Amino acid sequence: MFQQEVFTIEAKDAKNFFGKLDRNVSAFIEHISAISVIALFLIILILVLCRYVLRISVGGLAELPMFLLWLNIWMAAAYSEGKKEHIALDFVGLFVKNRKFHQIKNILLSIIAVAAMGFFSYCAFLEILNTLARNSMSPGLRMPLWWLYACVFFSSVMMTLYNLRWLCVAVKEVRKT
Repeated sequence: MFQQEVFTIEAKDAKNFFGKLDRNVSAFIEHISAISVIALFLIILILVLCRYVLRISVGGLAELPMFLLWLNIWMAAAYSEGKKEHIALDFVGLFVKNRKFHQIKNILLSIIAVAAMGFFSYCAFLEILNTLARNSMSPGLRMPLWWLYACVFFSSVMMTLYNLRWLCVAVKEVRKT
């Protein structure tokens, strides 16, 4: 009858692609975090010197440390999710020792995490559109607020993808046994 040509990607090619993507995103997050922490230190130093030594006000610059902390926290959240270095409390593991149960529990928790972060990514995208439509600006620096929400969107998309990866790992573990 009809024979369809199927586009296939070998598992090793996909693994290499996603491995490189993960390393590049991790390096990007590490660099952004380092730059924001250095900038945060310098800005706070300038603010303290201007206020207490020179007795002058620097206006809206006081907003910038908050924005840099926001950036750093969201980037660190994506980074720790990708490395699976976040805090996780597993009280069920104290009472149930069945390995298959834990594997299925990990799959269910990963599905919930993917769904929750996917929905949060969608909401963050809607917030970007909302702030763009209203042309929202910060009061002190007059910085477009959609920049902050773009950071949240990027981080939540990365956390969704990382959770999807952990879901695939959990399914693979169940299929092995």
